[in-house]
Amino acid sequence: MKTTRHLVVAGAPPADSAAIASFLRVLHAEFDHEWTVAGDGDAIHLVVADLSEFGGRCARIRALDEGRHLIVIADPGADVLDSELVLYRPLVAKAVVGMFNHVGATTPPAPRRLTDFSVHERQIEKLARPVVQPRRDEANPARANFLDIQYERPCTRLEPLLKRGALLIKRAGLAPLLVDPVTEQFHSSARMSELEPYFLDPLKGNEYQRVGGAQLAALQREHAGRPLIRLLWLSAFLRSNGWLARHLDPGGYFRLKQWLPLDNDYRKQHRIAMTLMREAQLHVIAKSAKAYMADVFDVVNAYDALGLIEVHRQPSAARTEAEQHSRKAKLLATTLFTR
Repeated sequence: MKTTRHLVVAGAPPADSAAIASFLRVLHAEFDHEWTVAGDGDAIHLVVADLSEFGGRCARIRALDEGRHLIVIADPGADVLDSELVLYRPLVAKAVVGMFNHVGATTPPAPRRLTDFSVHERQIEKLARPVVQPRRDEANPARANFLDIQYERPCTRLEPLLKRGALLIKRAGLAPLLVDPVTEQFHSSARMSELEPYFLDPLKGNEYQRVGGAQLAALQREHAGRPLIRLLWLSAFLRSNGWLARHLDPGGYFRLKQWLPLDNDYRKQHRIAMTLMREAQLHVIAKSAKAYMADVFDVVNAYDALGLIEVHRQPSAARTEAEQHSRKAKLLATTLFTR
C-alpha cells in the first residue's frame, strides 16, 4: 500500500493545476506515493509554486522557512530564484512523475534560518539573559533572534499587565523599565533595542511589581518619559516573527494611517514604514524599501496591532486617480518628445 503524501499548489494558473491533477489520476500506478491535495490539518510534504505570482512567492518563502520540499513551475528562461527542483512548461508526464517520486523518497530540507545582511541589528540567544549591561559605544550582538519557525513568538504582552496601573520591571543585567499607562509613557535609561530581552524572554512574576504614589513620582523623575505606544509597537513587532497576521489580506493594498517615529536602532523598519505611507501592495512595498517580505510582514503586523494599518482589497479612489494622472503625464511627455 502506498504512503500518502500531501501537496499544495500556489500561484499556478488553472491549466497547470489541472495538468498536475490529471497526471496524478491517469498515471497513478507510476507514482511511488499516494499524492493528494492537502486539507485542513494535513501535514504538507510538497509545495508546488509559480514564482511569477505573489501567492507563489509567498508559498516559496513559507516552504523554505518551514523545511518543506519545493517544486517551482516556470517558463523556460524565467528566474526561479535558485530553486533546485523546477518543472518547465509545457509540463511533461515523465518529468512530473520523476520529480514527485524523488521528493517522496528524500528527507525534507532543514528549515531556513530567517537571517539577512542586517541580522546583526537584532539578534539574541533565545531565553538568554545578559549578565553584564553592554556599553553603548560597543556593537551589541545580543539582539532579537528570529530563527524560530513559529507563526508567533512567545513574548511578553504588556497590555494585560498594565490594566491595574504602573509597573516597574527589573531583571539582572538589564536597565529597569517603568511603564505608566495613566501618563501613557515609559521611563528607562536603555535604548529600545536594549529592552528587547524583556519581551523575547517572557516576564516572570518576580520580575515586575506595582508602583504608585511617591515611589512612582520618584521613578518618573529619574529618566525622561517616552511614548508608551513605541513600547507597544516593539512588543507586537517582536511577536510577529516574519509571518503576516492571519486576518490581513496578503493581496490587499496597505497604508499607514498615522506616522509613528521609530528609534535609530530600527532603520530598516523605519524605511519600510516610510514606504507604507503611500498605499501599495506588500510586494511593491518590499521592493521600494529594498527589504525582505518577512521584514515587511513584521512591520505591518506591529502597526496593525496598534490600529494604524489601513488595508483595502482594491486600490482606493485617490490612488486610482493618481495613477491615471501619472499615465496621462507620461503620455503627454512621450507625445511632446516624439514631435
